[in-house]
Amino acid sequence: MSKLETIAVRPDRILIKTFRPVALPGFRISQSKFISDKDRLYCVIGQKTFHSPLYTHFIVIDSYGDVVDDRMGLKIYEKISRLNIIQYFQKKEISFAKNRGDLLTIKAFEQNEPLITDLLKESEQISERFTALEKEAVKLFKKSEWKLTDFTNFDQNWRRFWTSYEKRLQQLFKFRELVVQHGLTDELKNEQLRKLFDEANEMYQLFIDTVPLNGPLIEKVNHFITLQFELGRTKTSHTRQYAAPKTDVNIYYFVKFGFILSLLLVLWTLVRLISGSGSFIAFIGMLIIGMFFFSIRLGNEVGMLRLIEKRLKDLRTKRLSSTPTIEKYYEKQFQQLTETKTEVIPSFNFVGTLVKVPRWFIGIGIGLIIIGVLFYRLQHTNPLIPAGYLFFGGLLAVIGILLPRFNISKRTFVLKDDELHIGKRAYTREDVIHIKLYKKANRLKVKLRTHPDPITYRIDQSEGKKINSRIKTWCDIHFVSYK
Repeated sequence: MSKLETIAVRPDRILIKTFRPVALPGFRISQSKFISDKDRLYCVIGQKTFHSPLYTHFIVIDSYGDVVDDRMGLKIYEKISRLNIIQYFQKKEISFAKNRGDLLTIKAFEQNEPLITDLLKESEQISERFTALEKEAVKLFKKSEWKLTDFTNFDQNWRRFWTSYEKRLQQLFKFRELVVQHGLTDELKNEQLRKLFDEANEMYQLFIDTVPLNGPLIEKVNHFITLQFELGRTKTSHTRQYAAPKTDVNIYYFVKFGFILSLLLVLWTLVRLISGSGSFIAFIGMLIIGMFFFSIRLGNEVGMLRLIEKRLKDLRTKRLSSTPTIEKYYEKQFQQLTETKTEVIPSFNFVGTLVKVPRWFIGIGIGLIIIGVLFYRLQHTNPLIPAGYLFFGGLLAVIGILLPRFNISKRTFVLKDDELHIGKRAYTREDVIHIKLYKKANRLKVKLRTHPDPITYRIDQSEGKKINSRIKTWCDIHFVSYK
């Protein structure tokens, strides 16, 4: 099936410039394709935060650069968002599990036979309706221009699909809660049950991620889109000022452009040094400055994104109760969720030992020992030189061998509801790119946004299976990739 793309290939620079004063630093600005109505063109310009397929910080604007009224704005935003959600289904490769054999021989799920059976039975009908909806979306994608009237068939299939799927969502969320609360991730070895859980997890992320509450509040997709419109539209720089204060933005751009400028200065001083007109001291000075900016560049990017995401969630939490959608349809449910604070999973601790650092000590130590032996074979060599190499090489090798036994190379992992603690540092799920687990259950490898390379840790093999199971559960809950 063809991939959908709602973003304009050639965005209007003038319109993008209109949005830039209220844009959030660190996030890409994009423009949706134009939709015409009564000889006027409209589009959504903004940013997608929270890893959401929908625009979550945006304006709806016409081709003259004027922000449109809320009625027309919602209509345009709704069309683009519906296509974005179909795009989300495609990107996540969501497939609807079908009943192929007796799945309920798995004891962990015997008590929930009706729930699972119903989900599997209705999958075929759901799949057929989604295929029809996807075909209409592809027809839209093939058009060179969009008109509001072009969405008629698509909207009919949208209603047909979501009339059934909104009922399915409630059952999917119950199934996900069952797996998470009872720690049944390892019991999902059956392909159909795994597909069912993946579908539930992806839908949970779609509907929960941009609504900062402890559980599912909105399960009607049109209400969800309307709420995102109410929370994400911006007419002033208030959201930018709250989420990214001027001082933080200045520091962010100082580091960002300082790194680029330092690279240019390093190249300039290097060229002058090679040509004989420059100073070696000046080159070393520029190199040190460049290394400084390089070392803090990644942390600067990640830090700004984390700061904005946290403040945006806080701001959305404050705004939720006053949105028309919550006031009209979900006031009681909203109060219940805000008053109830439940722990999704209990905290879990284990110890991991750094693998690479001891190897570095041993490798460098062996290298120095080899150099020392080679020096012994040279004539007219001061005996203190090879002795020094052998001594320091042996010392580093011994340190590398003994290092894993000391606390300096150990890190305590704490799996919590909203964070992963490694040693003294706390990471949100956005910071964790991937976790690799091993069949022998004696190691794990963590790739973080704050580190250029994955970090490998050795874990207690006797507790390895339990640790792997808890990590899988944590990753599933927080939508982190693992294998």
